[in-house]
Amino acid sequence: MCLEDIYTQSVLEIPENPNNSDNMQGSPNQDLLSIFNAQGLINNKADSILILGDAGSGKSTLLQQIQHLWADGQALQNFSFIFPFTCRRLYCITKPLSLKALLFEQCCWPPDQLQDKIFQFILDNPRKVLITFDGFDEFKFAFTDDSRHCSPTEPTGIAGLVFNLIQGNLMKDCLKVVTSRPDVVNVSLRKYVRKEMHLKGFSEEGIEFFMRKHHSNPDTAKDIISLVKANSSLHGLCNIPVFCWIVSKCHKQLINCGSKTPQTMTDMYVLTLKHFLHHSSTRLKVTENVLLEKVNSIKHLGKLALNGLCQGLYVFSYHDVAKEGITEEDLTLGFLVLSRNFSDEKPVSSQYYEFLHITFQCFFAALYMIMNDDVSSASLHQLFKWNRKPTRESRVKISHLCLQPILPRQRKSFLRNIEIRNLQITATFVAGLLSNALYSNLVDSWQPIKLSTKCKIIKRCLTKGIQKHFNSIPPALKDEKKSMHAMPDFVWLIKCIYELQDMTLSEKAVQGLDIDHLKMTYCGIGPTECTALAYVLKHLKKPVGMQLDHNSIGDIGIEQLIPCLHKCRALYLRDNNITDKGLCRLMEHVLHWPNFQKIALFNNRLMDECMNSVAYVLKHKQNFLSLRLGNNFITDVGGQILADGLSENKSIKYLGLWGNQVGDTGAKAIADALQDNKTVIWLSLVGNNIGSVGGEALAAMLEKNTVLEELWLDENKLRDSDAILIAKSLKKNDALKVLKISNNDFSRSGVSAFAEALESNHTITAIWLKGTKLTIEEKERFEQLDRLFVKG
Repeated sequence: MCLEDIYTQSVLEIPENPNNSDNMQGSPNQDLLSIFNAQGLINNKADSILILGDAGSGKSTLLQQIQHLWADGQALQNFSFIFPFTCRRLYCITKPLSLKALLFEQCCWPPDQLQDKIFQFILDNPRKVLITFDGFDEFKFAFTDDSRHCSPTEPTGIAGLVFNLIQGNLMKDCLKVVTSRPDVVNVSLRKYVRKEMHLKGFSEEGIEFFMRKHHSNPDTAKDIISLVKANSSLHGLCNIPVFCWIVSKCHKQLINCGSKTPQTMTDMYVLTLKHFLHHSSTRLKVTENVLLEKVNSIKHLGKLALNGLCQGLYVFSYHDVAKEGITEEDLTLGFLVLSRNFSDEKPVSSQYYEFLHITFQCFFAALYMIMNDDVSSASLHQLFKWNRKPTRESRVKISHLCLQPILPRQRKSFLRNIEIRNLQITATFVAGLLSNALYSNLVDSWQPIKLSTKCKIIKRCLTKGIQKHFNSIPPALKDEKKSMHAMPDFVWLIKCIYELQDMTLSEKAVQGLDIDHLKMTYCGIGPTECTALAYVLKHLKKPVGMQLDHNSIGDIGIEQLIPCLHKCRALYLRDNNITDKGLCRLMEHVLHWPNFQKIALFNNRLMDECMNSVAYVLKHKQNFLSLRLGNNFITDVGGQILADGLSENKSIKYLGLWGNQVGDTGAKAIADALQDNKTVIWLSLVGNNIGSVGGEALAAMLEKNTVLEELWLDENKLRDSDAILIAKSLKKNDALKVLKISNNDFSRSGVSAFAEALESNHTITAIWLKGTKLTIEEKERFEQLDRLFVKG
């Protein structure tokens, strides 16, 4: 298929940057070409753009699309040259190279008589050149800026050449785009990053778009989309583009599965294996055990895959492949393909191969580890060491593209050389292959003697790994709730338990978890991880607060979490690319969960449409305590709808709508709803474009309200006349303790009104009035007043 016919963009986000006031909130759902604009700049003196995404999220395809748009004249015509490199290939270069040799020998070969002229043009016009490095995580060298190399003609090692290009010591002002998995990016590298973007997989609309693009028959596409939506687990998996591709490729087998559709990542890859094996042989019947039919092929591929992972190899020479006994029949299965990174090598003896995707290499390695008795049961302990710390420097130094046979019986620690992320993917597959649904197939295929022992060891390792996390929880401080801050390894262990599909094990895993708050921020949690978390956390013994801020949950992930949210007291989902659709789905279930009392969804993509669902919950759930929807896109329409629900609620205490656009109309509706309210003690309407109409309504509310303790009205459009009204209402209010009203349009008269209000109101502990039109002398005088803060 042509790329332009099937390309589907993943969700591309500029992450939240607390150091950049222009991008405090983050920017979800960016267009592909936004990679090159000025939004979200971290360091405008740097010239390397970093695009991060997990395996299978579409990083390589994105770079191919960039190159296609340029080559086809559709975009990026300000560049005269694009030089695309894969780090997988660059890592295999052992001889010193100059910049000129890198560009012309490793990427393209211009006519000899023009090389010097073209190269001089490149050096003279760096802004007209774009260089891309795909898969920086496969480069293997730990990034360092210790060695400076500035000469474009002097040779140096490939690591120094690439690192100095990224730093800008070579080709300063030439834009470089680098893709990588997140876990290999160190602090040193980030110093040279101009802009960082995250690739988060497909949205729900993206999944449908992908299927329709891959199937010209609209009925086929419709059937696949219906199938995916009908299976929650499958829907969650399809957030990752590589799984979408698998579903598209294997749609006939999926439709024939009936009620036995894949539940786990491993199920999906076994389905792919079945599809490829049946496709390669017309003799096979759909009901046959494909592992048994092609046992030798799978063994050969599995051994090559495991040997490669242990030595950090993803590209294999013709001799490497032949040495492992891989035959032409094995190659026709389609899992091991000619490497695009070495496509210029024509003779058969000079050909190189790679697995279809790194995840397939991990899958075949897992198959080999499970089925081959030469891989000892004891060695599997290394797969599930939850606190294993990766260091690139500790990896075994090997000759490039040269496989050495692994002798697992003699080398119990051979797994330690696998990169941590690939190790975890492999371990996840190992766990999945031991699920009840697949276990019998494995036994029938290879009759491994140690399979049952391996299964017991893995279950024991997973249980112990989870318990180690629990044992590391510090005791709660006095008057504080006991909380656990989970790390990404914890989420990975949960995924492994889910892959096993063992309900007893999932119950056992959390039986000792005695906490009030479970924090899982910045853990790379997407819809697939949400499915696993729900499978395990639904067995919690008591309700907890779940903090899942700064992940990639999205609307699909919300759907996956629902089975465990009846055990949730408070749900925090800051910065998760959630839209009205996701919140509406959640609100449909909230009324049936008596424990669910708090939700925080700031920094998402919520608009007015979801406010009807929120208002309905406020009207009918009278134990709901906290609603925080800051930094979304709610307007006056949504504010009025919310106010309608608020007027009938008798329980809510905290209401946060900062950073929206409720305006005067919305603010007035909310203020009117709170006049006689007896529960709300904290209200934030910061940055909502509120002017005098809203200010007057809020002043009237303060005159009547007897419970509100904190009111935040910073960064609006209130004037001195509004300040005078609000200050006058404070003289009649004995409940409010804190008023934050900084960065409005106040001058001396407005500030004086608040100062006068403080003379008669002794309940207020602080009024914050920063950003006023006061002279330095006036600020000094007002600052001397107790409880009034005007500086800053």
